Amino acid sequence: MKPEKSIQQGDRKRKFPKRSKRYGPDFKLQVVKKFVEESIPVSVIRQECGLSSGTVGRWVRAYRSEGEAGLATHYRGKGRSLPTPVKQKIVEVKETNPLFGIKRISQVLKRTFFLSASPETVRKTLHDKSLITAPPKKRQHNMTRPRFLCRTSRPATSSLP
Repeated sequence: MKPEKSIQQGDRKRKFPKRSKRYGPDFKLQVVKKFVEESIPVSVIRQECGLSSGTVGRWVRAYRSEGEAGLATHYRGKGRSLPTPVKQKIVEVKETNPLFGIKRISQVLKRTFFLSASPETVRKTLHDKSLITAPPKKRQHNMTRPRFLCRTSRPATSSLP
């Protein structure tokens, strides 16, 4: 009788890993050439390389349309940057109203100037222009001597003799 395998030994593969693998352009080119030039079926490539058939198909389409440049790793940018007039307006609102916080400036921009800027964007802009400082750290309580113990440690005054 065979001993049963326990789940704790790690014998089961996860179906969907948390982070997808990244493959270099050389590996992609090898896989595509196996399919295109050597006519190896996708099912064999999939089992051999541990890829999905959709991934292989996507690489083949990119190779056929753009050549080897289509297999190069494309890096995504940071996203769109905030237009300079919006940044100037954020700084202007903060300078005219220094007591306004980040959320308030964001709301003022939306309501009065019809400019959309999230509070995080306002924070980053003000931080770059050094118009905002880091918030003070919260004071941590001493857990070995909580406040309520300090109150109860005083001598009790009783009216009994």
